[in-house]
Amino acid sequence: MRFVIVLVFFAVSLSIGGSGCSKAQIRAYESHACSTNGDDDPLYVCSPAFDLVCINTYHVMVTNPQEAKKFDGGLRPVYVCRLACSTKTDCPQAGDVCCEGAIYGKDYGKKAGCAPAGLCESMRITEEDGGNMGTPPPDTGTAPSDAGADAARDAGAPDTAPDAPAGQ
Repeated sequence: MRFVIVLVFFAVSLSIGGSGCSKAQIRAYESHACSTNGDDDPLYVCSPAFDLVCINTYHVMVTNPQEAKKFDGGLRPVYVCRLACSTKTDCPQAGDVCCEGAIYGKDYGKKAGCAPAGLCESMRITEEDGGNMGTPPPDTGTAPSDAGADAARDAGAPDTAPDAPAGQ
């Protein structure tokens, strides 16, 4: 009789556990994708045991023209799990910076996550790129001028090349 009760309990537990009552999957590592829609199945949740936040620190260009219309400027935000931080000293991985971004869900009272510098758009926004989050300027069909680099390179070198005749 005891065996039957244990068997029934096991069968009920298995059917409840396998029925989808818990569709969340815990993400225990940095840079794993996380969900920003509670209806996702499976729902990817950053592990609270490691103070991971679901944060957007960069965007990717959407190449499908129809899908691109759904995103501002055709840039889709990428949300991944990152270690929550307040300063760079909170980031144990070499090369990581404490990068501000949009956090979805629990934020542990912090506004940033540890990310590689190359994946931190908030650090790439400068006056030089016009605040376009580090994306390259549109192709105008003309090559960029490199006169400043040539002048700097030539400044310390003697002119040893013969001059061309005038008028040519």
